[in-house]
Amino acid sequence: MENLLFDGLKLMIVGMGFVYVFLIIMIYCMKLLQKVLEPFSGLLEKPVPAAPAKSSDDDKIVAVAAAAVELFRKK
Repeated sequence: MENLLFDGLKLMIVGMGFVYVFLIIMIYCMKLLQKVLEPFSGLLEKPVPAAPAKSSDDDKIVAVAAAAVELFRKK
């Protein structure tokens, strides 16, 4: 029974070690990729944010909803 527990503990430590090493390698690869692609960051044009279209219908709906909530709270 002790041998089985010891084998499970070894497997857990080895598995966690592989995950830790993989994450460290992945972080360094991402940093390297950032440095490699940094000169190309200006090639993509930045999207222009569209002006929000405000209509009077939206304002009316908000007013009706607020009135309904107030009426509900008074009851």
